[in-house]
Amino acid sequence: MLLGYDVAPARSADALDVTLYWFALKELATDYKSFVHLLDGGGQVIAQHDGDPVGGFTPTTRWQPGEVISDRHRLSLPPALSGGSYTLKAGMYQFEPMHNLQIEPGSPDGRIDLGEVV
Repeated sequence: MLLGYDVAPARSADALDVTLYWFALKELATDYKSFVHLLDGGGQVIAQHDGDPVGGFTPTTRWQPGEVISDRHRLSLPPALSGGSYTLKAGMYQFEPMHNLQIEPGSPDGRIDLGEVV
């Protein structure tokens, strides 16, 4: 379960640091990947980071019920990115077969809408 998130400009880089705070509800038998996407006004992904939670140091099969996991993602911003409002989305997926995990409340793309960044 996603408890919350933080967003901050990355130090000395044209990037955003997005930290997701996951809450383990139960033990898991599968290692899932987590992701953060930055979308433009047309819904196109313009920056993203996907990977094993906590850089691979804390795979989901090691999560213990009741544990809070701090999972940071750095999104490198395109050099020609213009100022404006963009949407952040996040989630988890199974690698094989590839599919986003179901979220509640549901969404057509299996991504959690984190809101807008300017």
